Amino acid sequence: MKIPMVEKLGVRIRRMRKRRKLTQEVLAEISGYSPGYIGSVENARKVPSMEFVFDLAEALGTSPSDLLIDCGEGPDREKIKTEVKQLVDLL
Repeated sequence: MKIPMVEKLGVRIRRMRKRRKLTQEVLAEISGYSPGYIGSVENARKVPSMEFVFDLAEALGTSPSDLLIDCGEGPDREKIKTEVKQLVDLL
């Protein structure tokens, strides 16, 4: 069973990786994780640790909060903040 917040994290990781024109293999070399593990997180088959989130953020040249939060300024901000807290609790 996939967890919605983990799915959103995977989507953000994949989107940032592709924006930087990185394959999973190249990101794996940069981050020190295997391509298979990165793929499993992107596809929400694995719940990553906070260490992974921090390491991947560094490898992608972004911040952990950019990977965890995609809330913008709209009316859903509080809902998204709650979802991020739930995600962090899972990690």
